[in-house]
Parts: sequence; C-alpha cells; structure tokens
Amino acid sequence: MNALLLTEYMKLELVDFPEPEIGPEDVLVRVRTCGICGSDVHGFDGSSGRRNPPLIMGHEAAGKIAKLGANVTGLKAGDRVTFDSTVYCGKCAFTAFMAFARNRLYPLALRLGWDAQATEESNAATLRDAVLVALSRFGDEAVIAEARRRFEIALQNPREASPAVRRTALSIVARHADAETLDRLITLLRATHDPLEKQNTFEALADIADISGAQRVLELAVGPDAPAGTAAYIVFYVSREHPDLAWNFALHVDQPGSPIDPSMRLRLMPGIASGSSDRKRATDLETYADQHIPTSARQYVKAAISNINLNVKFKAERLPEIDRWLASKTAH
Repeated sequence: MNALLLTEYMKLELVDFPEPEIGPEDVLVRVRTCGICGSDVHGFDGSSGRRNPPLIMGHEAAGKIAKLGANVTGLKAGDRVTFDSTVYCGKCAFTAFMAFARNRLYPLALRLGWDAQATEESNAATLRDAVLVALSRFGDEAVIAEARRRFEIALQNPREASPAVRRTALSIVARHADAETLDRLITLLRATHDPLEKQNTFEALADIADISGAQRVLELAVGPDAPAGTAAYIVFYVSREHPDLAWNFALHVDQPGSPIDPSMRLRLMPGIASGSSDRKRATDLETYADQHIPTSARQYVKAAISNINLNVKFKAERLPEIDRWLASKTAH
C-alpha cells in the first residue's frame, strides 16, 4: 500500500508498505480520502511533540472496508466508513492506566463530593480540588460535565458557588476547552479587573489539552493581557502539557524586547526542556546554552539534561514494566 511517511520533521516521503495484518477484532480500511488536521501541521514541523518520526501521517480518513477480523460483527466488506481517532479501544495500556487511576480516585471523590462539609478536615478543600481535577484529566466524563454545569452557575450567579468550587470548575473547564469555550474564557480574562482572578484564569488556561488552544494561550502570555512578570511562568506551565510547542514558541520570543525577563530566560529554556523524554531535546538545550547562557550560569542546563536522561531511561525501562503490571491487574 502507498503511505505518506514522516521520515523526519519537515520531510515527507511517499513509500510502499506491506498491507497490514489484521487480528480477529480488527477492521482493515482502504483509505479513499484523508484530510489534513491542524495537528498534522504541528506534527510535521515537530512543534506538537505528538508525532515522532518515522510515522505514517493522517488520521482524518474515510474509505471502504477491505477485510474484517473473525470476531467483527455489524460490518461487511465494501461498507463505506470513517473513524474517530480519539476514541480508545479500552484495552491498550494507556486506557488501562486511565481506568485504573479513575477507579483508585472514585472512593475519595465520593467521600469528598463537590461541596465543603461542616465537619470536614482542614485539608479537605485542597484534596477535593486535586481529586476532581485529576479525575477530569483521567477522562471522567461525569466530573467534566458537572464542572461545566457549576461553571455556568457561577457565571450567572457568583454567590451560588464558593470560591473553591469556582476555581476547581474553572480548572476543569479550561483543561477541556474547545475553541468556543476558550473564546469565552479569554473574554472573561480580559473583562476582570481582579488580579487574583486573572492569575487563576491564566493558570487554568495554561493546562489546556487542545494544542491549538495552547498556542493561543502562549500568545496571550506575551501580550498585554498577561500581568507583568508572568509571561515566563505561563509559558512554562503550558510546557508541562505541550513541551515541544512551548519550546519552539519560547525560542521565537527569546529576543530583545521580549516580555520575558532576561534573568528568567536562564531558567525558562532548561525548565521547558527538563520535561522531555527525547534525547534530541538535550542536544537542543546544549546548542541554545552555547549561544545564550554564560558558562557560569549553566547549573539549570546541567540539571535539565540529567532530568531528560532520567526520563528517557524511565520511558524505556519502567513504562513497559508498568504496562505489564496494569495488564496483570485488569486481567483478573
């Protein structure tokens, strides 16, 4: 079969691949048309961090079923189909991890609820926020829906939602924001004159999952809407979810006249790089340091490179062990 292969960033090759072998629960689709998503563009230039060469590109496709696995029902060869690449099978390691995490958090969430109780412990509010936000990150649709409901209530009548609940709901809504929701949040950000509310909103927006939204947040961070002195922190917060996007953005704005303080630049680029599990980022950081960071101020660079090497080792050695452990747990 023909395939468009990303052999390295900024380079695509049309190659001939063997036809995939299908398992008993698989469907082989002969692709007739394929769209180009915005994430494909970011994957092509390496800014998203989610496309690692070599990789066959394209995930918005449609075509006809060519073959069916023995256990597949309800479909037949020749059917015209499309698919959603964001829907998981429920059986892979990542999905198993998400489900395992949710199951461990459910008892805590049930005990804590959304609203403070008169007799609860002093640390319950902090724990409640952490548990609900974590459940949303692990894909709990009920928590996400409740956060959206409570966020709307807080907008219509702020007195009906406590500050703690408003902040938790904002964190979850921002995390899962689509383009329309992000527009609303940016409007709220620009409308408020409360410095703390503006800071809370920026911190919530910096955790957005959508990469196009993250790009907009980065642009906000270096614009007039960001409080003075916060640009570097916001860029760093975005990097926790989108390290390559934040790295490339920070390189672009790292020049005279940038709102990022020169002293913060000594820490920002190493800070962004330290979350990577790609050895290439260590090389990138060394190149950047040679050009921009004095030898006497490279302690953060050395620490970041050590972190990258540790991340690489963890990914290669420990993640497979965790996957096997999760598989053994879910098999029973």
